[in-house]
Amino acid sequence: MDDEDDPTEYEAIHSTYEDNFVYRNDENYIVSLQSIIDPVLRQAWIPGSWDILAGQFFSELGSGAACRKLRSARLRILAAAMDVD
Repeated sequence: MDDEDDPTEYEAIHSTYEDNFVYRNDENYIVSLQSIIDPVLRQAWIPGSWDILAGQFFSELGSGAACRKLRSARLRILAAAMDVD
């Protein structure tokens, strides 16, 4: 039997603080969430969007176009390196 986890056996269940009976009526917690200045962290912590790249130096690299450009640049660098004797 294989000891590795099978990702198909798991499912992510989205929830926010509003779904948590401990925090949904905690005014101090809600105020602290609403006081988050960083728009990326607010997006993650309040509506629970984890499609963000918090802590990344260049946050624009999370966009599809930027990733494609970066991949293309890496391929050009690799191709140039292969031509070097």
